[in-house]
Amino acid sequence: ASALGAQRALTTPSLALSVEAIVTALEKADRGAAARIRFDPDPTIEAQFGRWPIDRAFDRGVALGLTCDGSIEDVIRTHLEPA
Repeated sequence: ASALGAQRALTTPSLALSVEAIVTALEKADRGAAARIRFDPDPTIEAQFGRWPIDRAFDRGVALGLTCDGSIEDVIRTHLEPA
């Protein structure tokens, strides 16, 4: 609690990825994945996520020992592994 201080909200470390990078990684993991992806506009998703900056600072989260996945390939591999 003392490490968080009075300001309890923070941005946890995350990957900064373009949609293109995600689709490329999906295609590497699953040939044909790109052909199944649709790029239909969705105003609800766009309103929530579409304007987020790709460059963010994670200093507070990192100082608290929080980490993120190493790469989009790691994220995909984790989700493809049997539970």
